Amino acid sequence: MLERILVPLDGSHQAEAILFELAGELRREESEVILFRSVYLPLSYDPEDEKASISWERTKARRYLQKVSQRFALQGAKVRARVSEGPPAKAILTAAGEEGATVIAMASHGRKGFARWVLGSVSEEVVRFSEIPVLLTRCGRRTTTPPP
Repeated sequence: MLERILVPLDGSHQAEAILFELAGELRREESEVILFRSVYLPLSYDPEDEKASISWERTKARRYLQKVSQRFALQGAKVRARVSEGPPAKAILTAAGEEGATVIAMASHGRKGFARWVLGSVSEEVVRFSEIPVLLTRCGRRTTTPPP
């Protein structure tokens, strides 16, 4: 049973793909879902501008998570939202520990080549360093036949 599920979202439809995988769990009374978003601005030169930007990003993140939370709360899910600051993978792992999550469920964007090298892989870092199970799904185009 998945008692407390931390679901990191970045605001993209690709990241929300995990919600479809968890549809059954979202409606179970025993499961609590924590929708999570990390706010991180790695490049900033003006401290005042950075404070305003982070504040604005936190507000956007809260609004986004509230909208997603409401969708699932209407279906009977026990769901809440949490916003944190910091590099995404580190913030996800920290939140999982603080929340007592029993599993982290997330989607991988499936970047390859140069994009993966430049942007890194949040999901790979989470899988590598997590002390709890990670349910990972690859978002993107689905096919009706399994690969050979």
